[in-house]
Amino acid sequence: MTAKLTALVAEDEVVARDTLCALLADFDWIECVGVAGDGRTALRLIDSLEPDLLFLDVQLPELDGLRVLEEARHRPAVVFTTAHDHYAVTAFDVQAVDYLLKPFGRRRLAQALERVRARLAFKQPVRLARTSSRQLVPLRLDAVTRFEAAGDYVEAHAGGAVHLLHMTLAQVEAELDAGRFWRIHRSHLVAADAVRAVREHDDERRLVVVLADGTEIVASRTASRRLRSLIT
Repeated sequence: MTAKLTALVAEDEVVARDTLCALLADFDWIECVGVAGDGRTALRLIDSLEPDLLFLDVQLPELDGLRVLEEARHRPAVVFTTAHDHYAVTAFDVQAVDYLLKPFGRRRLAQALERVRARLAFKQPVRLARTSSRQLVPLRLDAVTRFEAAGDYVEAHAGGAVHLLHMTLAQVEAELDAGRFWRIHRSHLVAADAVRAVREHDDERRLVVVLADGTEIVASRTASRRLRSLIT
């Protein structure tokens, strides 16, 4: 189970701030660790709390959102929140993950949070994987469909190729987002978006996970129970 992402909300409008915090409470993988009603407070909290994510209103009293980003030592992922669409180009200039135009609802926020999760996944430490020809190459997590334990190594299957990581499957799992990679067996982790179907196994207590590339993996009984709870 990975740690929650931490978020700071910098918004001077009380209603907008409270609404955003209430919406964030619906996502169990993210935790709002602080709020700020002005730029100076936001700057102080960014550097003291070091959140993973910052929801930032561009127009803040005392110090505007862009100045906050310029002066902050800590560099969180940023989602701009504003009632004015003419800041969109500026948001891209500072590499903001998303740009929420107020008022927005849960669905639009969920889209932004998925982009945040994808962005932060790429910021995990780069892993050098060994190919079958013994070359060392960087491994992109977004390309991996599954991990499989293989003795002292873990096989990472990505784009039709197999790469070797000199670490245990438990160590790999600890670095991954549990919402994106599922432990379905003591020897297998699969990417949720690579799962094409799930069907019953012959012993009736297990499920078979079918991946988009045709790979079929029999899930453990414990994992099968978890998977059944997701089926509606």
